[in-house]
Amino acid sequence: MEKVLSLALILGLLAGCATNKIEARRREKAASFGALTPEFQELVRQGQIRRGMSPDAVYIAWGQPAQILEQEDQQGSLTVWLYHGNWSEEVRYWPYQSRVPSTDYNIRTYIRAEVSFVNNAVTTWRILPKPTY
Repeated sequence: MEKVLSLALILGLLAGCATNKIEARRREKAASFGALTPEFQELVRQGQIRRGMSPDAVYIAWGQPAQILEQEDQQGSLTVWLYHGNWSEEVRYWPYQSRVPSTDYNIRTYIRAEVSFVNNAVTTWRILPKPTY
């Protein structure tokens, strides 16, 4: 019985760790999270972003971007965060001197989301579909 309880506790902790990334980032950026409006705090807890959010709010909701692009123009500084996703491409082929076809899978990376900030506030964002080719 003790082993079952220990196993249940370990599995519960692992499941909590896997689903609690937002909570960990919220603790990491506690001051920034506390400065958000109650509406933005609730959206961030749900992993959602909206226009007007700060980079810290987006970081808490979505995590670290894979790439950060920056530029400056007459309207101010423009920063674009790119989030990558992966998909598996199936490749079928006939190995040399084989009567049986083989299958391999190549991992492909694509841009799955993009967030634009002007003067440190979200102006636009979009989620892109996984490629279908």
